[in-house]
Amino acid sequence: MGAHYCLKIHIKAAIQEGATRDEIYDTIMIAGLVGKTRVLATSLREMEYIFSRD
Repeated sequence: MGAHYCLKIHIKAAIQEGATRDEIYDTIMIAGLVGKTRVLATSLREMEYIFSRD
């Protein structure tokens, strides 16, 4: 998929705008439903990586 660079940018931007971890998680889960789970693994892995560094 190769979207992890975009995900980093968008997740960090969401955090800067005040989104919580739960809000980001919910957004990823909704995207997974819409995308028929194609985005889940990469998105959740990237989210965990970003939050583990804070």
